[in-house]
Amino acid sequence: QRGAVERARRNLERVQTLCHQPCPQAQQLSAAIQRGPPAEVLAAQQPEQGAPPPAQARTPRPN
Repeated sequence: QRGAVERARRNLERVQTLCHQPCPQAQQLSAAIQRGPPAEVLAAQQPEQGAPPPAQARTPRPN
């Protein structure tokens, strides 16, 4: 992902010169550049407060 934003900016310049007028592709790429890279999700994060506890296995009962 390193350098992806810079490459996207160069691509945006190319798209804008090809379109000559505002076009959906240039607007979409510009919006993606402004949003930036996606947030990294970590698997070891603590659950949010108020989340239900994980389900526990039930022990079978005799009939």
